[in-house]
Amino acid sequence: MEFGESECFLINSKSEFKAVVTDGVEVPLPDIDFKKYSLIIGKCTLGDPGYVLDEQAVHTEGDHMKLQLQYRRLDGFFPCVVTDFYFWGLYQKLPDLPLEVDLDII
Repeated sequence: MEFGESECFLINSKSEFKAVVTDGVEVPLPDIDFKKYSLIIGKCTLGDPGYVLDEQAVHTEGDHMKLQLQYRRLDGFFPCVVTDFYFWGLYQKLPDLPLEVDLDII
């Protein structure tokens, strides 16, 4: 992933997991039972570091799914620096449907 580019992956197998790991990473991957679970990983880019992820949930809606990410704006002043925020979640097995990300800031 490039800096400033938002991305989200629905991972339902060990081969899909390996495919999104950067070449040269020597750390062993976590042992996830992909028969029972799905992994969602990704990042979103916001205008400064003054946010925190409050909630994350997946909803199936007919022929697609929606990942709901809710970020909360922190009090105070923050430098105007484009900042990547990484997220992940392990869910009961999800279907292989298109995944849309809905980002809310409160």
